[in-house]
Order: sequence, then structure tokens, then C-alpha cells
Amino acid sequence: MDTLKTWTILVTPDASPSEQYAAEEFRTLFKQALGAELTVTHDISIKQIVFRIGPRASKNLTENFGEEEVFIEIHKHYVIITGGRPRGTLYSVYESFERYLNGEFLTYDHIWFPESTALKPLPVEDCRFPAKSEARFNAVWLSNWSVVFC
Repeated sequence: MDTLKTWTILVTPDASPSEQYAAEEFRTLFKQALGAELTVTHDISIKQIVFRIGPRASKNLTENFGEEEVFIEIHKHYVIITGGRPRGTLYSVYESFERYLNGEFLTYDHIWFPESTALKPLPVEDCRFPAKSEARFNAVWLSNWSVVFC
């Protein structure tokens, strides 16, 4: 997990307000979870060592996502966190912190993370499965979640 502390967050300048907020939320949660403040860039030419937030930051991603759908794809040198509009990318950010950093959203303004020494490296696998549907933030039901590991 220490190598992730040197990565950059990529969000395109024309991202929706929700996607811009998702990138800032990712930055805030990452600092809370791992103690490192990541840089945010709008330079879409960056190739690797990056968290790509939102559909436009994820070039080569041609899937049409359903409304509020969650999508996370993990590669060795980049991670794509995106989803369907309007809030799927934001939900993908929250899902990634729950799933991979063991974060627990206890209340709307309190998130708990375990000690960073207890965390395992991100999995880099070649598999795809739909994540289970469950009630999420603002009592919105999300369905058809997809998580891809590469």
C-alpha cells in the first residue's frame, strides 16, 4: 500500500460536478486512510501510476453504464474508478474504500479505517463479477454493480 501514496488522481477538467466531487472525496478519504495527500491532475495524457476517476478519465473504457452503476478496474499501474451518471462514480469511490481499505462508513460524517499496517496490497487479478446490490448513501438502491480486476 505504501507505493500507492505516490500515485496521482486523474479527473478530466470537463468532468461533471459529481465526478469532480468524487475525485476530491477520493483524495480526502485516501489521506484519512493512509495518511498521504495525493495530487489531483487534469492531464489526460498521463499513462500510469494513477487513479482514473470518472468515465472521461478512463479512455479505452467504452461501456455504457446504467444509472448509478458502480465500476472499479484494478491494474498494476493504474486503477479506474467510474460509474453511471449522475452519482455512480462517487459510489464507486466509496465502494473502493470499503472493499479495498476496509473502511466502514459508520455515519454520514464518520468513517473508520483500520491501521494501514493491517492492509493487504490491492489485488491484481483477471476476473469480473457483479457486486451485490445494497442500500447506499442517500438511501439510493444501486443495482448491476460491476467490479473488474485486471
